[in-house]
Amino acid sequence: FRIVGLHAQPFLFLLALSLRRKPDSVSTEAIVPSATQETSTPLRLYFAGPLFTHGEWHWNELLARELGKLGFSVFLPQSSAEPMLAGRQPFDESALFNKNVAELDACDAVVAVLDQADADSGTCWGCWFAYSRGKTVIGVRTDLRDSGEESGVNLMLSRSCKKLIVVRPENRTDVALVAQEVSAALSGANAP
Repeated sequence: FRIVGLHAQPFLFLLALSLRRKPDSVSTEAIVPSATQETSTPLRLYFAGPLFTHGEWHWNELLARELGKLGFSVFLPQSSAEPMLAGRQPFDESALFNKNVAELDACDAVVAVLDQADADSGTCWGCWFAYSRGKTVIGVRTDLRDSGEESGVNLMLSRSCKKLIVVRPENRTDVALVAQEVSAALSGANAP
């Protein structure tokens, strides 16, 4: 790992991983640590990232699950959208917006996937919201491209992050390692 930034779109890896082992789907809005975790209140994370491709959706689930295993309570916005996108509920943009704002407001820190040539606009908005309220933002970049001012990320984003984790190409398939880097970066972050 090289600490600087993040992006999450290793689609081929995710495709290969999904063919090898089908992970459990993240069906709840929060991934709660197991009963074997410490009894103290877990740090609440808001997972901000693009969620428009199968690869992004899958990567988000994998990383959120690994963070949950490390004892964090993780809100994954795509979990709120999934019933609407699957047609089980009417699509309600206001409800999604309000839920995401409430979760951002309630979280202790934001983990933001800052991939692509220009980071996802919703992710950027979530980073701004968290930063403007004094919350810790940890950026993660898995994108191989170097575009932008600092490690492929616009300086307004990179400088709003407590830490920007740039995942090296040789480590991009190790989601547990990425989660450990995020956990290390969160040490002492806005603990409740």
